[in-house]
Amino acid sequence: MAMTFDHRNNRRLHLKKPVDAMLLGGRVSIVDMSLDSVGIEHDFEIKLGATVYLEFLWGQTNFRLPCTVARTRELRSGRSRSGLTIRSNAESVAEYRKRIEAGLAKLREIEASRPSSL
Repeated sequence: MAMTFDHRNNRRLHLKKPVDAMLLGGRVSIVDMSLDSVGIEHDFEIKLGATVYLEFLWGQTNFRLPCTVARTRELRSGRSRSGLTIRSNAESVAEYRKRIEAGLAKLREIEASRPSSL
């Protein structure tokens, strides 16, 4: 997954190319990730507060993350954008968080090595 660093809070990875995933039996696109949340775009209704499972492939690993729908809003494109909060510390969640930490560390190194501009 190609990612960019979010300078606002140093904790969110914005994906350069959305990742296909499944939620409630429908296709969604993962657009950003953090240790405890995932941002998705979709073209079907998702109920605020619902408990859902987000399923996607990262490398050779299938992830199934238990989540709660924390926020949702309609975009101008007719699609919707929702934020999912990851709910537990299951084994797949631990592996997911390990990969996010590694991605954040790598992007911090890249940012630190760039010359500062005035």
